[in-house]
Amino acid sequence: FPVTIIGLEGAYYSKEVNDVYKTSRVGFFPVDPRFNVDTAWDIGVSDSTSIVFFQCIGAEIRIVDGYQNSGEGSEHYMKVLRERVYRYGRHIFPHDIGVQEWGSGATRMETLVSLGLTGQITAPKLSKQDGIDRVRLFFSRMRFDQRQAQVILDALQTYRKKWDETKQDWSSEPVHDKNSHWCDAIRYMAVMYQEGYGMIVDNEW
Repeated sequence: FPVTIIGLEGAYYSKEVNDVYKTSRVGFFPVDPRFNVDTAWDIGVSDSTSIVFFQCIGAEIRIVDGYQNSGEGSEHYMKVLRERVYRYGRHIFPHDIGVQEWGSGATRMETLVSLGLTGQITAPKLSKQDGIDRVRLFFSRMRFDQRQAQVILDALQTYRKKWDETKQDWSSEPVHDKNSHWCDAIRYMAVMYQEGYGMIVDNEW
């Protein structure tokens, strides 16, 4: 891997992603069957839903897999979970999972639970900047499996602020695109780690 990566202007995680490559934290990090696989979700209303699969092993947070799609309902995403046959622990959702709907009249969480989801928790509501700061705090613990999670690392590398043409300065809001959904899911993961919901070195909740 290259030692230095040219970062995009306004990118949030340029330094952190460069450090991932410099310290060889992207490579062969397969799922370790001795530990639970946890997930963090970003759910789009009319755009992409992203699921990050990760394991907490010792002091490491291993990003081992990812899945993204759009225009699909809860049945599709439950099928994705089952097909991976991982031993799941907790599933982290955004704070507004209880109010958004997939068109059935039930909340998304109610629908997922009715289809067999267990271990669900919701991340507390924080500003995006607070969440980004949490991601930076734990970035040095992250490892990325090159085969299954490179797309997530690439998204983190390109996650950037909007440029305000009127003010000729960077906006406080990030660019909203397919990469931002991966980064939002990572943000919810980091928020839960920081909030002390048990995602600690012994992998117990």
